[in-house]
Amino acid sequence: MNPARNTERVASMERVQEYVRQQEQLKENDPDREIKKACTVCIEEFLVHDLYQLDCLHNHCADCIKASAQLAMESAPFVPAKCCQVITRDFLAKAGAFSDEEEMDRYFHKMEEITSPESNLYCHDKHCNAYIPAEKRTQRIGECAKCQKKTCKDCRLKSHFGACDPANLKKERQSEDVLFKLAKKKGWKRCPNCLHIVQKAGGCSHVTCQCGQSFCYACGEPIGNAGHRCPVTGTDFLDIADEDWNWIHPPEGDEDAEVEGGGVSE
Repeated sequence: MNPARNTERVASMERVQEYVRQQEQLKENDPDREIKKACTVCIEEFLVHDLYQLDCLHNHCADCIKASAQLAMESAPFVPAKCCQVITRDFLAKAGAFSDEEEMDRYFHKMEEITSPESNLYCHDKHCNAYIPAEKRTQRIGECAKCQKKTCKDCRLKSHFGACDPANLKKERQSEDVLFKLAKKKGWKRCPNCLHIVQKAGGCSHVTCQCGQSFCYACGEPIGNAGHRCPVTGTDFLDIADEDWNWIHPPEGDEDAEVEGGGVSE
């Protein structure tokens, strides 16, 4: 298991536990705890502390958030859970949308599949053809988590010793889209909301696409009010209510980096 991914899972669960603790404390101390508001989706009324306010300021009940996550998991092709913007994985976890860490990992892998600017790697076995996430790849091969078969990253066929067959390499490279070749070369990312390719103009990894979606440029995950810990750089991002944002716990050696970021959809 990739240590960075394991650290991210632990951090996500810790954020969930802290959020639940804070909500329970608010329920006890808030004099207006009996006030009710309507869920934007089902229109049913709930106590305000039983609703989840998304980054777009719409209120969703726990059942509707869970239903959105389940529909996303079952969608083909995959479409992430959304309101006005993509609902972050941490927010889904806080609402109890995932039954366990394994389901949360599957959701993350689906997000990775649609946001990666690189040509995605799939199992060479035609009866499997499952997506092989980055954490299951080495320099030359990718191991399928579903059937455990290994696929060559260059020719996309069964893992082999020695150089790839030139004919197979030529066929694979001709099939790659020119734009995605350039995106891979430049290290550009795809917005998790509109899927447009975004070029970072400078600053840190917190970028905002022209569609309004904020996301981490290092790993491609959406960033929202729940905050985000990047599994690639180890950086913590924390959004605050006035739509400004703060960068906490930068990776070692990056303390003097600018706390600004921007993105332009290409």
